[in-house]
Amino acid sequence: MDYLDPEKKRKHRQRIAVGYMLLGLVIGAITLIVLLAGYGYGIDSKTGEFVQNGIMFVDTRHESTDVSLNGERYGQTDLRLVLREGDYSLVASRDGYRDWKRDVSIQGGSLRKLTYGLIIPETLQTESQFTLEELPTKAIQSIDKDRVFAWDSALDNTLLAVDITQDPATVQRISLEPLLTTIDNATEEPLKISDMTFVDFDSSDERVLTEVEIGGKMYSWLIDTGSIEESINITNTLPSAFQNDDVEVSMIDRNPSRYYVFDKTAGELYESELRGNSLSLVSLPDIDNKVLDFTGFGADWSLFVSESDGDEGLVDVYFRDNEDTVLVKQMKTSDEYFLSLSNNSGKPFIGISATSENAAFVYVDPIDYLRRNTGSSIPAPATILGVQDLLGITMSNDASVVMAFNESRVATYDFFSEDTHYTELDHTLSAKEQLKWIDGQHYSYVVDGTVWMIDYDGSNQQQLTSASATGIFYSDDSEGYFSFTSNDSQEEGANPQSFVFTSLLTEEDR
Repeated sequence: MDYLDPEKKRKHRQRIAVGYMLLGLVIGAITLIVLLAGYGYGIDSKTGEFVQNGIMFVDTRHESTDVSLNGERYGQTDLRLVLREGDYSLVASRDGYRDWKRDVSIQGGSLRKLTYGLIIPETLQTESQFTLEELPTKAIQSIDKDRVFAWDSALDNTLLAVDITQDPATVQRISLEPLLTTIDNATEEPLKISDMTFVDFDSSDERVLTEVEIGGKMYSWLIDTGSIEESINITNTLPSAFQNDDVEVSMIDRNPSRYYVFDKTAGELYESELRGNSLSLVSLPDIDNKVLDFTGFGADWSLFVSESDGDEGLVDVYFRDNEDTVLVKQMKTSDEYFLSLSNNSGKPFIGISATSENAAFVYVDPIDYLRRNTGSSIPAPATILGVQDLLGITMSNDASVVMAFNESRVATYDFFSEDTHYTELDHTLSAKEQLKWIDGQHYSYVVDGTVWMIDYDGSNQQQLTSASATGIFYSDDSEGYFSFTSNDSQEEGANPQSFVFTSLLTEEDR
């Protein structure tokens, strides 16, 4: 009859309460230990000290790749490693592939993501997709990576549209003759496209904006590859005063109905909208001085260089976010300016330089910087990349890395890790078009008919296959790449050029 004894009932309730309290403490301690372990905290087995380790994620484009650190195997990708602070030599290896290597430093409490490793087969296998009589000199890959458009003056007013989603890839030869009917021909000679530069795809990836040269005059053309008759001679839609070679046209936010129109001679920049057969021009606000160069991104962002008020020999670089315009930097007047603008995590990511500068200047969200630093009149750069005799500034495909480069040196800045890297190339670049981003972490260049690929930080320089100067074009799954190349075959009657696919998988993994 213990349940009728008040004293025993009270002690029973106390024991239950103490039990629940101890259980709560145990659960809380376990939760804390798990939480701290998740942030890298632990006990140093050698010293017994409570330390905060670093955390590193390691992955490669191929599954089940062995990962070793300082010669000790840690497992296979995808890996999450809790590591003591220090320097590590990482090697990712897989049978039949070249090792992917990376030297990395880990700080206590830091997080490093090495999730972009691209291992290359020891022996590359190339398969011809179709042959060509001429190698194209200009090529561009669509944003969705499904197609490659190519052109060469020897192709007689023909655009090559290659569908790389097919196996093998297929090519459609699109005659550009219908476009030439929009050109007044004062001679009896047939019109011919003597040069073509690909500018940008629209949002559908069906239409591509190009600059073409016909009879010594430049035209901006929006080529509709689905229906060539629907292509638009953008130059002809401009007011007559803007139909000259000194006017540059680019799409706003890849919208085929909206354009920036830049009159380089007058130094005037306009937004325009295509209505019927004409473009209506509207001057951008907050631009009072002559514009010397510009670039845009999305619907609202632009970066432009203009003459400076009262500062002879200097120019101003402004960032414009819709109606909000801020001065980012002053530079010396130059023959050429380098501007790169992209969006990373909703923040403008900017690269600026000029031929008069011995460096490139990188900024992250200059408007936000000035809001947080009310005493500053111009934003401070996130980093300065020391590169002389610059050839160009460019952003990686995912806007995570900005690159400045000259003929033999590459400097990169990683948006997320805030790391800066310098790489001395083993070869010499003669033009900025030679260097191209493959994806967000790898770039390539072609020298003497051979493709070289490098990680953005300068590691893992790989010699790939032969290719023309148009470079390589990755498949969407990153399991291989396409390229235009000359054939080694000297068989009589054989076409000397091909469009080929090179697999980045061994035969066993395919």
